[in-house]
Amino acid sequence: MIEYLIFFRKYLDCIFKMSLIYKKRWEIVFLSKHPKGPKMNPVAIAKYLKISSDTVRLWIKRYEETGAVDDLPGRGRHRATTKQQDAQILKLADGEEPISATEIALAMAKKGTF
Repeated sequence: MIEYLIFFRKYLDCIFKMSLIYKKRWEIVFLSKHPKGPKMNPVAIAKYLKISSDTVRLWIKRYEETGAVDDLPGRGRHRATTKQQDAQILKLADGEEPISATEIALAMAKKGTF
């Protein structure tokens, strides 16, 4: 069984060019749910992957509810600037003379765009 798990991990590394976090989530699902997987319990999976059993349970539950291991929409940090402000920042930064982030912020505040 260990050889199969090593093969599966290498298979994921080669076939799916995905982030490590995303790969771990699918590995959790495989180890617990896949018909050809070892059908390990959450505690055994947590021990094998060196992560918490609560994390394992979270991703198994998410997979059962949605059929995927993606983050829920609306999560993460919201934008601090608009696309228009980003363009203005880039314009200032790409000038002939070097400019610091503080100087960019001051120039944007002076224009009233921050």
